[in-house]
Amino acid sequence: MPRGRVEGRDAGPPLSDRAFVGLTVAACLLFAGYAGSFLYFFVDDEAIPLVYARNLLRGRGLIYTALEGRSEGYSDFLHVLWSTVVLAFTQTVHLSRLAPLVIGKGVSFAAGIGILVCTAGWLRRAGANAQGLTAALAFLALSGPLAVWSCSSLETAVFALMVIGFAGALWSDAQRPAVLLGIAMVFERLDGVLFVAALLTAVLVAVPGRRREVWNIAWPVVVVSVAFHVWRLYFFGFLLSEPLAAKVLYRLRGTAHAIVKPDAVPYLLGWLRLYGVTAAPAFVTAVAVAWRIPAARMGAVALLLLGVYVSAVGDWMFGWRFTVALLPLAALIVGLAVSRAPRRLGWGAAALVTVWSAAGARTCLNAYITEESRPIFWTHPRLGARAWLAPYYDLIGAGRRLMRAGDRVAYNQAGLLPYLLDLENIDDLGICSRFVAHLPTTDVYYTGVGRYSPLTDQPVLRTAHTYLLYQDVQFLISRTDLLWKANGNRIPAALLDGLFSLAAVDARGVNAIYRRTNKAADGYRRDSTLFWENIAHTSRLTRAAIDGKALAPEAIGPELPFLRERSGTRTFNRDLEIALRFGHRDADVYALYIRHIELKQPGTLTLALFDGTGRETLRRTIPVGAANFSVLERFDTPARAVAALLRVDAAEGDSLTIEDVRIEGQSASLREYLRRELRFP
Repeated sequence: MPRGRVEGRDAGPPLSDRAFVGLTVAACLLFAGYAGSFLYFFVDDEAIPLVYARNLLRGRGLIYTALEGRSEGYSDFLHVLWSTVVLAFTQTVHLSRLAPLVIGKGVSFAAGIGILVCTAGWLRRAGANAQGLTAALAFLALSGPLAVWSCSSLETAVFALMVIGFAGALWSDAQRPAVLLGIAMVFERLDGVLFVAALLTAVLVAVPGRRREVWNIAWPVVVVSVAFHVWRLYFFGFLLSEPLAAKVLYRLRGTAHAIVKPDAVPYLLGWLRLYGVTAAPAFVTAVAVAWRIPAARMGAVALLLLGVYVSAVGDWMFGWRFTVALLPLAALIVGLAVSRAPRRLGWGAAALVTVWSAAGARTCLNAYITEESRPIFWTHPRLGARAWLAPYYDLIGAGRRLMRAGDRVAYNQAGLLPYLLDLENIDDLGICSRFVAHLPTTDVYYTGVGRYSPLTDQPVLRTAHTYLLYQDVQFLISRTDLLWKANGNRIPAALLDGLFSLAAVDARGVNAIYRRTNKAADGYRRDSTLFWENIAHTSRLTRAAIDGKALAPEAIGPELPFLRERSGTRTFNRDLEIALRFGHRDADVYALYIRHIELKQPGTLTLALFDGTGRETLRRTIPVGAANFSVLERFDTPARAVAALLRVDAAEGDSLTIEDVRIEGQSASLREYLRRELRFP
């Protein structure tokens, strides 16, 4: 598109070269000063590409750990290749293992400045004047998410630079740069193709007559994208990467009665809160004012499409990571809207946007201090690695005293510790574990960080934890706050039925390390039938009834909280009969476990199982003692079942309290998955 001037009443003279350069340089300096406050920012995921890079340099290929082989525990293929180059260089010149993270931080910081420059250039081509450019660059330079993620070695800022570069090239009909940037986006992030598609769609909506030019850019990107994803499917065996399978797929499937730990605040709403409740209507007004300008229409349509996607996917990390690539588009709209105003009103609007953005910047900085518990770099410039790598710094020290290179560990912070200590790690959240990510089991907590299976001292194991024993893991590592919540407000001396014992807690008491005990566990490597799941978990139930009265689907979770394991306790003032159906195919049932069942006087508990034909396959009656009591009844041979009846007979007037009921078994889908993914003698 040729350079033009935004139409507006008394909008002032066009932007001169001197004013453009001066405003852009000033914005870059403002950004550098603000973003520098976050130089101690760090997330563990920054080191995950370096784990892959190390394995590539060792000739192992694209693997996270030698224990699992090929796995796509990343979403940024191009960033993994870049990390490999950086790691090879730092190893050659004998730099610290932290050097690639420092270099990556520098590249991201430069990308953040590049985003401002590219956005300024696009605004000028679209006809923005001085007041519009001032407003847009002030908004962008003081944007918290851009500042935060420009201080991270992850691909976020670089990808955002690719997005704004692609959008600008697409708008200017610079076909070759647009094609190259579109292909780079496809390789840089797994969802890059969605950003390309959104921007192509936005151009067609903004300027319908550009179909041929858009097609010339689109088809090479589409061909490369299809080829790339076909290769991924062939190489890894799954179309969805491990992070997508572990933390996004459940949102698309909508598993009934699943235990989901949602964000406290919806993703985009949390971001908008940086600017106050009036930010949304103010931005809608800016869109309306700028709508006549084709570039603004393109930005608005792209923002709508990508905003829906970002809101659905979300991200657990501080700083609203997925909004970074959207910010330049928002700045474009703000700048063009202000450019349409009369000159004096435009400068007033630019001043208001600047003040508003400064308030948002302050809010983000305060949130960073309180939520991340990190200092501002400018006020504490000499704290070094202890401040930068918190809360992992003390854990690294404790780990070095206990572990050696090559040790097998399980830790759901899958980046820094395995990278620095050269450990073979299994991420039990599934983000970097092929086996855990694609498990067909649903008796877990679905979260924005993956499939969470709490580590407890109970005598029955979850499938993900059984897998750790299959892989002969020697150390478990967990945050102490998670252990506290999962184990009745205490840090247990042992985990997983006594198979691991507490070995150390780091200096700040944030992380605990458990070491494998001498208790035998060889059977888990020989016998696939020891991999159990709770087949009566509420997420698997298709029908439930209490005392013959069927429960509505939405009432199953609230009425039967004890079937969600430690999620709830219920008290009944009478005998109790619960009928359950947990699928359409028979499962193998191996045990009944009840963590806590309490009667004032002795009573009995009866379990009856039924197969798909309605035939009773097992009946077991268990005496229940008075007061606090637990049940673990293992069956000598598995019973085939698709339904169960639980009955408690108590003395007249007695009350029943029940917590954490599990019917442990193996579904047909789990059995088939184990046969496909694991090898047994």
